[in-house]
Amino acid sequence: MSNKELQEEELEVPHSMYDGDESFKQVNETTFQYKYGEEGNHRSFVMEISWTADCPENSPNIKLDAFYNKHILSNVKETIKNSVAEQ
Repeated sequence: MSNKELQEEELEVPHSMYDGDESFKQVNETTFQYKYGEEGNHRSFVMEISWTADCPENSPNIKLDAFYNKHILSNVKETIKNSVAEQ
């Protein structure tokens, strides 16, 4: 199976998991965002996950640099990213 075919298969997973969830947003063909927590809560954040050309051989990119996350300290962002990457 080619990388492209494996990616297409992998990209179906978020749709099946989060279909109908208002916190889930598809930004483009390979990028998704998910908002954790309630709007306005200091513990809420938006995580962006994007598949690169070499996925699934390599892990997708995980970002927390959305403006919505400006209240989160850098070390907390790194902890979140590392925890997600371990999954």
